[in-house]
This record gives sequence, structure tokens and C-alpha cells, in this order.
Amino acid sequence: MRPRLFVSILLLVLTLGASTLANADDAQKRVKATLGSEHDALAPATRTTLVLRLAIKPGWHVYWQNPGDSGVPTQVTLTLPKGVTCPGVRWPAPKRLTHEDGSVDFAYEGQLVLLIPLEVEPKWVGKTVPLKVNVNWLVCKEICIAGEASLDLTLPVWATPSERKLTKLAPLAKATRRRLPRPLPKGARASFRGLTLNLSAPDARGLTWFPLVPEAEGPTNLNRLTSTSARLAVTYPAGVRQSKRVRGLLAIRGKTLTTYHWVELPSPKP
Repeated sequence: MRPRLFVSILLLVLTLGASTLANADDAQKRVKATLGSEHDALAPATRTTLVLRLAIKPGWHVYWQNPGDSGVPTQVTLTLPKGVTCPGVRWPAPKRLTHEDGSVDFAYEGQLVLLIPLEVEPKWVGKTVPLKVNVNWLVCKEICIAGEASLDLTLPVWATPSERKLTKLAPLAKATRRRLPRPLPKGARASFRGLTLNLSAPDARGLTWFPLVPEAEGPTNLNRLTSTSARLAVTYPAGVRQSKRVRGLLAIRGKTLTTYHWVELPSPKP
């Protein structure tokens, strides 16, 4: 069994034990989940963004879609009526947490804000739409505690977008968008040579790779996913060839700020 897989299984066992001892109130003390909307209504021919916020107690963290060497991904499930759709939950870039034992987590501290864009069909104009979001998380410090929340929100549907008004959550949504991944900038490159993923970005002062584990296998040594130059080589195991694609998040550190970019490319073939 791979060490990383063993650690994850062991963590799950310990987590279940900790969760048995901790009651629901204990989990809520460490993470508080709230749901709101950037606008006060939905409207056809435009998107309205829900704002899901997990406020995390200082010193604790929850996990990204790929948790890293251990942990469990935060999961979001939407229950939407027919005629209301979500093109995909928007995740901000995580932090890379390196622990004393050398393990690496991809996680969030302080807060995790997820943006949930919704589209509505014209048949809902003049009506109210019931929305439900269920979120599950694992929050960790010295111990890990599983938590969940089921959040409900009802929004009216106006005929035109101009009828909507911004809510007090609009500044938070705007700030979160600045941390959302964007396409690769001009001149940046991502390509496989054999089992090595070569990443580069002009004038970068450092690169960090956050892999989304593909259908088969992803990188096993997460300590080798960062560099202090404009180039980074990431070695994938042979099993990645069984995947259709490789996806991940590339952090490009510049002179004054770090930007984040989605990368997607076909898996390497023999």
C-alpha cells in the first residue's frame, strides 16, 4: 500500500473516532457555515452567485478538492428545482501547508468562500426559488473533526437583471473572484515529456503545482511540487497513463503578487 494512501486511511479511522467523541456543537465551534447571495434575486439570461462561507477557527483548517497527503476534500451538494442550474462551483486557490513530518496539505485557514453561480429559466419569473446547499468538511488541528451543514435559501426571480440589487455579500464575492484561478497567461507553458510535467512561466519568481488527482494516479511526492524559478518539473507515476487527462492549479509568483491558473492537458501516453 502506498504511504500516502495508508496515511489517508489512518486519518479517516482516527477522524471517525474523534467524531464519535465530539458532538455536533463541537464541530460547529470550529467551522461556521453560512449561505447568502451576491444579489437579492435571480433573473433569466444572467447568473446570480450564491456565496457559501465556512468561517474557520484560528489554528484549524479544512481541505481543498485534493486534500494532499492526508485529509478529506470539502464536498458541496446542491439541491435545485427543475429549471435552475449551476455550471460549476468556483473554488478559490488553497494554501500549501507543510507539516513537521514532511507531509503536505492543500487547505484553507481562516475562511473558505465558495461561489456558486446559478442560471434560471424564464418560467420562474414572478415566483420564488427554493435552494438548498449541503456541505461536508473535515476540520483539523491536532485532531480532526467531521462536520456538515444543510443550508436553505429562497430567492425571488425578476424579469430582468436590472431589477436585482447587490447585497452586503457583494464585496466578499468580489474579493473571492480575485483569488479564483484564471487561464494561463501569455507565454506560460505546460507539457508532458514522458512522465514529467514541465511547467514554465516568463519572469516568474517561483511556481507551485496543486494537482487535482486524475482518474488513475497523481504525484506521490508533494514536496517536489514547488520551485523558486520560472520552471518546475513534476514527475507523475506510470499509472497516470490510465487517465484521460491531467488537471491542476499552477501558482505563479511574480514580483508583487501570486496568480493562480487552471491547467488541463491530455495524460502522457507510452
